[in-house]
Amino acid sequence: MRADDATPLKVLLASVGTERWAQEKLYRDWVDWVGQVARSAGVTSSELEDVVHDAFMTAFTSISALESPTALRAWLARLTVRQVARRRRWRTWLTLFTGPQDETRAWEELLDPTTSVEVMADVRRVSVVLARQKHDARMIWVLHRWQGLSLEETSVAVGLSLATVKRRLSLVDAAVSKLKGEVER
Repeated sequence: MRADDATPLKVLLASVGTERWAQEKLYRDWVDWVGQVARSAGVTSSELEDVVHDAFMTAFTSISALESPTALRAWLARLTVRQVARRRRWRTWLTLFTGPQDETRAWEELLDPTTSVEVMADVRRVSVVLARQKHDARMIWVLHRWQGLSLEETSVAVGLSLATVKRRLSLVDAAVSKLKGEVER
């Protein structure tokens, strides 16, 4: 297939499995976004490069599983979420030997160093609320509210039905709203 016979994205995706230039282009186009998803999902700075690398290696070897070019964003989010979950399980296992870690730090690392003290405090409070949620509910909230994925894309990314995503999102939203109510008092 020649490049001018199809849309550039279709050509790119068709070539990713076999062509190095296509892998490099896909990586360059999406690496920042995949990194943002991983960071907002709770990956630490020290794990970020590995998670992004593993997500792209999976993408390169399983590109044929992508059903449509329009589903690329949700599919990359799903691959990233899986890598984050894998790291989380590993981290949880390690805490048996090293003790618990402060997950709120990962959230603070996402902010610009010039962020106001008030915003930092709000992020810390929300991160505490999110840390109390189940992992998949927290991931749904992060992907939809923080990263801006649609509900349908979030559903694909976490591998749950749209109805389940909506239910879990409403539970986390309620917990965050409760926090906002407590802060305003």
